[in-house]
Amino acid sequence: MTTAPERLESEEELSPLRCRGCGQQVAWGTGPPGVRIYCTPRCAYNGPVPENCERNHLIRHVVAAGWTTAKTAERFGISRQRVNQMLYGKG
Repeated sequence: MTTAPERLESEEELSPLRCRGCGQQVAWGTGPPGVRIYCTPRCAYNGPVPENCERNHLIRHVVAAGWTTAKTAERFGISRQRVNQMLYGKG
């Protein structure tokens, strides 16, 4: 009988499976899941978190703290127009 570490070396690598709602790791698997995985019913009903949600939140905070849109755009590597879109609800 082989132990778990010995079996893993001969089989596929394990990769983390993450909740589609919040991105938190909830399990380990050997490939992409065939079904959507959520950590709680709340995450399932709220749906996926936008890809740049944390970045956009930070951008809103630094502008509120006094950074100009030009300085913010330069530091985050995006256009001033995109910063304005985030600030005024178009993205």
